[in-house]
Amino acid sequence: MTEARVTRSSVVAGLALALLLPLGWLLAHLPIGAGLWLGRRLGNLGWWVLPRRRAVTRDNLARAFGNELRPSELEGLARRSFEHLGMNLAEVCVLLFRPRSAVLARLELAGHEHIDKAAAEGKGVLLLSAHLGNWELFAAAHALTAFELSLVVRPLDEPLLHRLAERLRRRSGVELIAKQRGCGRSSKPSGAAGWSASSSTRTARARRGCSCPSSGSPPRRRRGSP
Repeated sequence: MTEARVTRSSVVAGLALALLLPLGWLLAHLPIGAGLWLGRRLGNLGWWVLPRRRAVTRDNLARAFGNELRPSELEGLARRSFEHLGMNLAEVCVLLFRPRSAVLARLELAGHEHIDKAAAEGKGVLLLSAHLGNWELFAAAHALTAFELSLVVRPLDEPLLHRLAERLRRRSGVELIAKQRGCGRSSKPSGAAGWSASSSTRTARARRGCSCPSSGSPPRRRRGSP
């Protein structure tokens, strides 16, 4: 990517944030039901103004469920996925603009006994997750346990958005580990009770990935990905 393209992208990202941050503050301070309702409406708006993402969503759902669901059901599921992303945005705004306690009051941690059992062995716990649901809330939820959490993350391509994402995640009280460093490079002392978490996506640049069949197609995967 040329310097001119990077600069143009940064300007666009900066203008978008300047417009959206006041809306984010509003989402964060609305009652829960009203905030999620507005988030769904933002998802509906995204459905209409992001035709490329809409096409990708339709294609992915057809690959995954084309033999099980009717076209009308696939279309409804695609639209609801955009609404779900809008609700994710509303929840993230609470984490970004309000104290962490406001987020924790909305969360209920289920199944933590499995983590407790694994941590009892004294070796730490490695959690692997796909990009499903609101993974930013997962980072915040660790405060409901007695453990520390380190996240393996990939820096975002847009520096301004990367700084915003870092601020959001650090407000969750987690340690951030760049993926280039790997899970074994945490600054926490050896043997400390804690989790390391990583999330995975199906896409990767062709020059850095290998093919792995999924849903009947060969997506790109980064070498070394699980």
